[in-house]
Amino acid sequence: RLLLDYLHVLRDVKTQLNVVQSFLEAHLGLLEDISKAPLEQQRGRGGLNSPNSSLPCSPVDHDTPGDVYSYRAQVMYQMVISGKTFDAHLQLMAKVQALLQD
Repeated sequence: RLLLDYLHVLRDVKTQLNVVQSFLEAHLGLLEDISKAPLEQQRGRGGLNSPNSSLPCSPVDHDTPGDVYSYRAQVMYQMVISGKTFDAHLQLMAKVQALLQD
């Protein structure tokens, strides 16, 4: 029984690491895209910092059969964008939302 519980814990850790890796890859890609843009386009003519830009993510249920460490979380975030992103921030958030749906 102990080994079976340990197996479930290791699988859960692996799943969480995969999510973290996807998150890091998305952020690295975004930063690489931004760094390729000319300096003037990065600075832009102002920014977007709206107090109404707080958006909730859907709660995610990570229950799996036999999972001894299940949890449910709701994430709140506020987008603060400065300069021109060429909608890269929207692409990044779409990737995060897609990961939450899986």
